Amino acid sequence: MCFEEQVREHERKILGVESAIYRPRCKRCDARTGFVRHGIRRRQFRSVADGNVVSIDSWIVRWKCSCCCFTFTDRPPFALPNKRFVKATVFKLTTDYCEIRSTTYRKPERPQCGSPREESNGIKLAPSNVWRWMCWLNDLWWEASRALRIIQEDDIHSTLHRCVWAVDPCKYRSDARSSVVHSARRSVSLFRIFEARFGDGTSPALQQAAS
Repeated sequence: MCFEEQVREHERKILGVESAIYRPRCKRCDARTGFVRHGIRRRQFRSVADGNVVSIDSWIVRWKCSCCCFTFTDRPPFALPNKRFVKATVFKLTTDYCEIRSTTYRKPERPQCGSPREESNGIKLAPSNVWRWMCWLNDLWWEASRALRIIQEDDIHSTLHRCVWAVDPCKYRSDARSSVVHSARRSVSLFRIFEARFGDGTSPALQQAAS
């Protein structure tokens, strides 16, 4: 399902008679039912296609837990907290930058079949975005560690704690930068594995503290 189809499907779910809720439980009291729609607001979602930024305006819903009166923003599975760019774009471009030697901040996507990419009109992705995403993912390393513990509790034979995810050595020259890049790469891998096993709605990274 492409980016636009995901957003439109999200709109059909939340704007219907029975508005869908993605969060599986209340963060404060752990209730699984009793949520009341508390409001709706505009939200812009962004993706990257052929090096250009694609934006679609949509909606997100706020809910109130009737058990403890806690209110929270409910984000769709393709969105990230405090980020306008969608999860698929952030994860893919971060992974490509870490693993592929030819990628840079200014050229995050490789040409197909070895041929040069044709220039196209549109808003380009700012070169600093990839670095900001990696810093953000580095800050979420404690969430990724929590995801790892949950996976290990679910499968006592898991060897994820021994995995070393590749980062091209040319991507860093200092210990500080190496720490950021490696933590970002590990976070993306663990979040993907966690979601594949437990589903998007329960991911500790995607449903963290709501504003």
